[in-house]
Amino acid sequence: MDEAAFFWRQRQRTLRAPDHDLSELADGEERRLLAHVAGLRAGGTVVAERLLVPQLEAEDVWVRTVATYALLTLDVARWGHRVLQHLEQAPAEEQLLQAQALTLCASTEIDGLLREALPGAEPAFQVVLFETLRLRRNDVSFFLARLPPPESPELLAAAIRAARHSPDAVVATWVGHGLRASNARCRNAALEVGLVRGCIPPTARALDGTPGRTPLTALAMCGDKKSVERLLARVREPATRSEALWALAHSGRNEAIEAALGHVRASADALAAEAFRFMTGIPLETYLTPLDEEDAAESEAPLEPKDQGLPDTSFLPGPVLPEGQVRADAVDRWWHQERSRFASGGRYIWGRPWTPATALQALLEVPMTRRPGLAWELAVRSGGTCWIETQAWARTQRQQVRAFLPRPMGFGSSSFEAWAGGNAP
Repeated sequence: MDEAAFFWRQRQRTLRAPDHDLSELADGEERRLLAHVAGLRAGGTVVAERLLVPQLEAEDVWVRTVATYALLTLDVARWGHRVLQHLEQAPAEEQLLQAQALTLCASTEIDGLLREALPGAEPAFQVVLFETLRLRRNDVSFFLARLPPPESPELLAAAIRAARHSPDAVVATWVGHGLRASNARCRNAALEVGLVRGCIPPTARALDGTPGRTPLTALAMCGDKKSVERLLARVREPATRSEALWALAHSGRNEAIEAALGHVRASADALAAEAFRFMTGIPLETYLTPLDEEDAAESEAPLEPKDQGLPDTSFLPGPVLPEGQVRADAVDRWWHQERSRFASGGRYIWGRPWTPATALQALLEVPMTRRPGLAWELAVRSGGTCWIETQAWARTQRQQVRAFLPRPMGFGSSSFEAWAGGNAP
C-alpha cells in the first residue's frame, strides 16, 4: 500500500513535470503504480474488506486514493456508496486529489453514483462532483438546466467547466455566466469551454491579451502576427512578463521564435529558451550548463502567479524554468544552422510545421507542462472532436492520440480569424 501511494503521488507530480514526456510517465510511475494496485486487488473482496476498506480513513490522502481506486476496480456496486461517503468526509483541501481515483476508474457504474449525489451535495462537495463528472465526460445538463448561477466563484467555475459535454443551449448559458463574472477563475472557465464549443467567437474581445495565463494562451493560439505583437507588449510589462513569455511558445510563428531568441541572446533568458524549444524543437538540455544545488532547486520550482501579481486561476500549468544556465551563444549557433527549416510566415511546434498530425504527435513528445495547452488548442480547432484529457491514464492518452493520427482533420493552423471565416486549410 505504501509503495502504491508513493507512486500515485509521483504520478501526480509528473503530470506537470518539465522533464518528463508521456511515454516516461506511462512506462515509469504509472506502470509501477498499476502493478502495485494489481497486487492489492489480488486477494479479492474478502481481503479487500479486511485490508483496503480501513484505509479509506487513513491520514495520508495518497493511501486513501489508492484504496479508493482498488476498491472501485474490484466492485463498484459493493463499495461505491461507501467510497463516495468517505470522499465527502475527507478534508476539503484533499477531496479533489482523492477524487482522481473515481476519475480514473473505467467502470461506468460510477457515473450514476456521482450524478445521483450531485443535487443534494453541499456546494463545496458539488465542486468535486462537477470536476469528476467533467473528466469522465458526463453530460450534467439535467442539473445545470435548473441551477441558478452560484455565488461561490469556485462552484460557478466548476459548473461552467462541467457544462462542456452538455447541449449547446446549456453551454451557452453557463459560458455567459462566466464571461459576466468578476472573478478571473470563472472567466477562464468560460474561455476554456466557450472557445471549444463555439460559444465565444475566436475573434471575440476575450482574446485581446488580457493578463492571465488562460487568455494569454488563447491569444497565442490565434496564430496571427497581431497576436504575437500583443503578447510581446505583455512581455515588456514586468507584472505579466513570465506568463506572456510562457504563452508566446503556443504561437509558433516565426515572429515569436525570433522574439524568444532575442531574449535568449540579450540575457540568456531561461524562460525564453524554453519557449524557443517548444516552437523549434531544439534539444535544449544540450545547451544548458548545470546549476549548483541551490540554483537548481529554484529553477525547478514553477514561477508562482502571486510573485507576478496575478491570481492562480488557470487550468493550465504555469511557467517553469529549465534546469541550467542557458548558453546563449550555442543556442544562436544552433539557430543559424537550422533556420532554413523554418519558412517565413509559417507556424511551428516542436520543430515541425504546425498541422493537426504534428500537433498530435507533439502531445506524445513535449514536456508534460506543455501538454494541457496544446490539447486545448486541438480541442478548440476541432470543435471539441479531438479533445485529449491530459489527466487520464497515460496509456489511455496514447491510445487516443494514435487513434486520431490517421484520421483526416478538417482544420489547420491558420489564424482564428481566417479559420472562423471558413478559410482554414
